[in-house]
Parts: sequence; structure tokens; C-alpha cells
Amino acid sequence: IKNTSDWTESNDALTGSNTRKTEAHAIPAFAGCTVCYGETIMRSAGGAFNRVWLLFHVQDKNNLVELMMDEQRDRWVLKHRINKTVVAKQKFVSPIDPNNDYLVRIRYDGTNYIVTINGVDQIIMNPGGTVNGGSVGFKVKATTGTFQSINVN
Repeated sequence: IKNTSDWTESNDALTGSNTRKTEAHAIPAFAGCTVCYGETIMRSAGGAFNRVWLLFHVQDKNNLVELMMDEQRDRWVLKHRINKTVVAKQKFVSPIDPNNDYLVRIRYDGTNYIVTINGVDQIIMNPGGTVNGGSVGFKVKATTGTFQSINVN
């Protein structure tokens, strides 16, 4: 966890709160996977410029897949980063309400990244380069974000 004072754990939920940005990764505790999924329940308290992320296939801060929930703009943005460069990006626009729970899953099926929100596939994106797999994590900016029981399978 980066900035450990920004994170609290209670009743199977991890809550990050920061006016700047804070991250939590399951590295090295979880070695990662490739053809698999990461799933959690995400919530944002909202506010100006707020962002909450589910991180997937995390190798390090420069090589990962990130799903951003932007409550203020009602959009979800999926990015695949290799060596800091965004090599693939897609977005989905849908109402996001502050303090509401969203069941979110990112899965890689061997060909595409698929984002499912509340049981409905919303984004299908071909990776922009080699998929190496990796761990999972969370990131919060300018709000309080809550993540419940991440499931990786």
C-alpha cells in the first residue's frame, strides 16, 4: 500500500481516502494470473475531480490495465499501459451515483479485456500489446473510494 495512512480496512472492505492519489496493490502477496478475472464492488463518495480505479494485470505502476470510474462525468475508462504508454483505451458512459455500489469485473479471455458492470458486459477491448498478466489493486483520487472483497479467478 502506498500512503498506508490513506487506507482503512473493515468488514471485508478496503477504503482509500485522499485529496491527491493513493494506491494499494496485491504485490508480492499475489503473483497474479493471465487468463482470469478480477472482481470487486466499487463505490465513490463523489466530489469534484474524483476518480476510483480497479487495477488488473499489475506488474508495476507502468505496466497494467486500469478501469477508472469517473463519477463526476458518468464514465468508465479502460486503459492498457505498457512502459507508461497507453496502448489501448475504451470508454463507456453511464450514470454513476455517489455512494452507490457497482459490481465491477475485468476479465481477460485470451483475446480481449471485457469489463462487466452490474452483470452486463459494457466494454470489450483488444489489448494494445503483449498481455503478461499480473496482480490486482486499487487507486483513489480526490474522494473516498471503497472496495469490497476482491475476487480473482
